[in-house]
Amino acid sequence: MIRKVPFKFSLIFLLLLLPYFFLWQKNPYTSKDADRYFHFAISRAAIEQGKFINSLPQVEFLGWGEYFPDKEFLFHIITSTAYRIGSEHAIIITLTGIAISIIFISFYMGNLIIGVSKAAFLIFLFFLGSPLFMLRLTYIRPHVLAIFLFSFFCFAFIKKNKFFSFLSLLLFSLSYHAFYIPIFFLFCIVLVLVLKKEQEFFPSYLLWAISGLLIGILINPYFPSNLIMGIEHALIALRGEDYAKLAFGQELIPQELGFSLRNFLPYGILLFSAPLLFRKKTPSLELCTFFLVSVIFWVLFFKSPRAIEYAIPSSLILFFYLWKELPQNKKIINLLFFSALIQSTNIYSYYIESKTINSVIPLLNFEKENVQAIQSIPKKNKMETLYHCNWSIGSYILYYRPDLHFIDILDPSFLLRKNKEIFAARELLNNGRIANPDKILRELFHANYVICDNPLLVKQLSKSKNWTLLYKGNGTSYLFALR
Repeated sequence: MIRKVPFKFSLIFLLLLLPYFFLWQKNPYTSKDADRYFHFAISRAAIEQGKFINSLPQVEFLGWGEYFPDKEFLFHIITSTAYRIGSEHAIIITLTGIAISIIFISFYMGNLIIGVSKAAFLIFLFFLGSPLFMLRLTYIRPHVLAIFLFSFFCFAFIKKNKFFSFLSLLLFSLSYHAFYIPIFFLFCIVLVLVLKKEQEFFPSYLLWAISGLLIGILINPYFPSNLIMGIEHALIALRGEDYAKLAFGQELIPQELGFSLRNFLPYGILLFSAPLLFRKKTPSLELCTFFLVSVIFWVLFFKSPRAIEYAIPSSLILFFYLWKELPQNKKIINLLFFSALIQSTNIYSYYIESKTINSVIPLLNFEKENVQAIQSIPKKNKMETLYHCNWSIGSYILYYRPDLHFIDILDPSFLLRKNKEIFAARELLNNGRIANPDKILRELFHANYVICDNPLLVKQLSKSKNWTLLYKGNGTSYLFALR
């Protein structure tokens, strides 16, 4: 039976969430996230071109001038529609609304399983008590939509709803490249069905879910590049093949053990204790499934911190079922213990965060100086080429100066996959290991301008008669122009 959610309580619950989101939105870590400028630029370009983006001539070195494999097709349909309505502000509002919907649908699932008050308590405990997860929800990135659709599929699984199972995974595979995320979930469902020896080995809702996932992959306008990029990003997350030594962003670097224990020890205790609590009682299909899903994503978290995006929601639902199915005499004791532990670790985490806020100042200076340097380049009738040492400023270039060619964007693996020779030449150039950088900059990269924060190359260009300094920052950006 579906429990009705009291309107007054729901309204208070959502009103309490809104200030939290907007406070995070003002946090420098989110408002200065470089990737948001890529999605702003793609949304703007979709409006200007009046069609799906098939090419980005600005990024010729990645081959995107001929074909741009948009791995977030449906996400950019949504953001471009928002951009048409109200530019960047509408995109921010839309993504904030999707993030709040993640918490609301989780709240609704909890209401179905254990009731309003208990669900609200656990929502605050899991979501608002996890700073890293909440931070991920405030980014202007496609993973926010992916987390919502993942949560939507969790709801479909709980209800055993065939249509919602189909729809959630259809939209997931159209919106996001990481199709392996729902595959993990589906695998866990099948494994639990086998181990519990259920009479209906392959229920209809599972077939509908698999169909939605496959159809979404196949009808994606960017097929098969969406499939290929999904596999490649899985290798990146697991540091496979050539990706182990690349300088990726902080979100893909495994966290220090102290940080992980400080923030996520309670979840580890929960997962470890869950099987022990059911030694004399048979857990439900749902509890077993969410236990396995949670274990998978928490294990992956230590390899790739982005797994937190799915570990927290699945652990929350697992705890809904633990509270529902635990013997009555154990419920309060275990809950109070877990609550005290998670609150104490996260209060400490917030304290540490407040003491280290100055660490974000270099990030603010990095964006400010690079944007100023990029905007200082004279505008001309033809597209010129800007060589940049740091791949992370590609999003700034695309957003602020779409009239320029540049090297790469989003992460260093794109250039490595496209042309290993150019990637190697860039590494040598950036590290000052090429005696005469003028020739390679002009003949290989066709550079009219160079923006760099690497002191070795900056020193070489400063001494060259062929380059003149146009902009000098405070150590994070130097802009040179070809004489």
